[in-house]
Amino acid sequence: MSVRRPHDATPAALLSVDVGAAALAAASFTPLVSLVDTAIVRSANGSEKQLFRGLLASGLQALRSPGRFLADPKFLAVYAVYFATYAVANVVTTATHLARPGADPAAPRFLSATVTNISASMKKDALISRLTSPVAPLPAPAASLFAWGARDAMTVFASFVLVEPTAAALSRHAAPEYHRTLLNATQLALPVGIQWISTPIHVLGLDLYNHQSDAKPRHWRDRVALIRREYVGAAAARSLRIAAAFGVGGVANRSLHAKLTSVVFEDRRRTHRIAHVAK
Repeated sequence: MSVRRPHDATPAALLSVDVGAAALAAASFTPLVSLVDTAIVRSANGSEKQLFRGLLASGLQALRSPGRFLADPKFLAVYAVYFATYAVANVVTTATHLARPGADPAAPRFLSATVTNISASMKKDALISRLTSPVAPLPAPAASLFAWGARDAMTVFASFVLVEPTAAALSRHAAPEYHRTLLNATQLALPVGIQWISTPIHVLGLDLYNHQSDAKPRHWRDRVALIRREYVGAAAARSLRIAAAFGVGGVANRSLHAKLTSVVFEDRRRTHRIAHVAK
């Protein structure tokens, strides 16, 4: 995400754009992601046998009682994760440009967004597990946390680091008017595509969690068999939520950031012109 810096931009004004864009972008996809997250957790803990049937039932319930759905702690936790992720990414990008004009913000943006997303997601997953599990959930072992952290880092890397250089490379072979289309298409495609690579890590983390109390360690062949059996369904479910959270969300964040920048600084320029005329 690039930051346009008008001559009269102040850090406070830029910060308001960064946070506002993140807040609106997160609101655009959180309902779907919240439903998918809850369905995945309920499927994993056994309280709902069929993931997509549970997703449909939860969606219908949300439509019947939208107020209750929006006030649900599970919805608010999911919103907080992605608001925080996009807000931190936006603020770090702006801060990098302010501190070192012309510097590439990709590395600090990736590190800050990864740490924010992983830490917030762990708290969110623990909350959803506690609210939906028929029994008290066990704490996740270190191996599961490592697997899920690697999974999330791959998603954040695809979403915040790979998109712009990939779109730029593609744009070299297309007319200039297609640059924005290619940028948006890349934002939608890369986070989803990475799920088909990271899903085995995701399923492995779940298997490590679900069998942490087994008296006899599971054989690696059993883990491979589980990954092969669950791969397509899990990858499809994760692709759905990531398409919303980092595909649609990434496009919305970029578009809203540009729009809010235009609105905020056009208003500032208009105010300055009026003040100048009044003198």
